[in-house]
Amino acid sequence: MSDGAVIHNQAMISNNLGLLQKEKVMISGPLGGKNVLLTAVVDVDLKKGTLLLDTSSSEILNKMALTTRRIQFSCVFNGVKVSFNLSQLTKAKYKGYDAFSAEFPTSLYWFDRRGAFRVKVAYSSTSECKLRISPPDENSTLEYQQFFESMTKNVREKLIRQIEKELLEEKQAFDRAYLRMPLAEKAQAKLEREQIEQERAENPPTPDENLINVIGLSFVDLSMTGCALMSHSREYSYFLTQGTKHEACTLVLVEPKKEGNSIQEVKLKVEIMMQRELEEHTDKTYDYHELIGLKFIEPTPSAESAIFRYIQAMDRIAKNRRDF
Repeated sequence: MSDGAVIHNQAMISNNLGLLQKEKVMISGPLGGKNVLLTAVVDVDLKKGTLLLDTSSSEILNKMALTTRRIQFSCVFNGVKVSFNLSQLTKAKYKGYDAFSAEFPTSLYWFDRRGAFRVKVAYSSTSECKLRISPPDENSTLEYQQFFESMTKNVREKLIRQIEKELLEEKQAFDRAYLRMPLAEKAQAKLEREQIEQERAENPPTPDENLINVIGLSFVDLSMTGCALMSHSREYSYFLTQGTKHEACTLVLVEPKKEGNSIQEVKLKVEIMMQRELEEHTDKTYDYHELIGLKFIEPTPSAESAIFRYIQAMDRIAKNRRDF
């Protein structure tokens, strides 16, 4: 059983069990010998930490379920292998019908194999993956030092272009506002503007040096165990080879909402599982395209929760667009 597929966060366990309930997924639990209880989750209560299961039409199986100390339930949901243990089922009622009650499982196996239950992230999304590349140390090879120098030079130039773009946009905004100002205010505004430009000429804005070893990659898709990304710079390729591990990865997950975007930053450790250069791509903005596959290494419960909420939100948006 893969550790990366085991969920321990109770809120996430509740969310996932809720999916099984919503989709009326049949789950099975062996009771010994050839006896198997076929049931379904009918209610999930996160506050109480309990869930309710449907009973069987067989009273013999129902009695066996109540006397079996520990039952391992399993199913396959949209290609996802699901498994969890419940201890000591008890009798309960749900909407007037007989049911089984149990405490939440302490863990939930939810394995998606990176081929199932992943959500596409629109190319226009501002969500991105940021990888911080470790600077060379005394044990680094000359090759690593050279590639790091080339990569940071590339990032620094991009940051400078971004600063120049922002300064130009600011100046254009001032020029538009200046044209609408009353004549009495223009002299003071022009003087203040000249002072700002003089200060910038004497102390030009420079990129944040903490960012020059951070590379940004755009999402293709995202799942609970990893993601597919697109890189558009050859300078990054050396640091994205299969088997490479990065200790400092940040997923910047931007969820569009009516009241304004919700931004969640998720800190992770990752391993590069796949690297493939693409010869053709529909996006003609860049000359270089490289598809990268990442695996999340032992994500924290809070990271799992943030990723799961984002997957749900993106899936909901995609379904709304299809329904429309």
